[in-house]
Amino acid sequence: MRSEEGTSFRAGTDAAALVDRLEKLRSLLPAFAQEAAARREAARLRLQNSTLQTRLAELEARPRRHDTTTIQPRRYHP
Repeated sequence: MRSEEGTSFRAGTDAAALVDRLEKLRSLLPAFAQEAAARREAARLRLQNSTLQTRLAELEARPRRHDTTTIQPRRYHP
């Protein structure tokens, strides 16, 4: 059994080509990291929105307290 058979690349692959491929993959990493951060932020905002909607529903379900104070209209004195 040859040792090259267990590897995921051909034994004849040029080292420069492998380095080039590695550089291309490294250049994609920031884009993947940014996408992951955007997904985390979207999940955080969905959770916050859900919490606010729940709180709003709780407040709307409360019976409204009638304010006993009245606002007196201002009288204009020339």
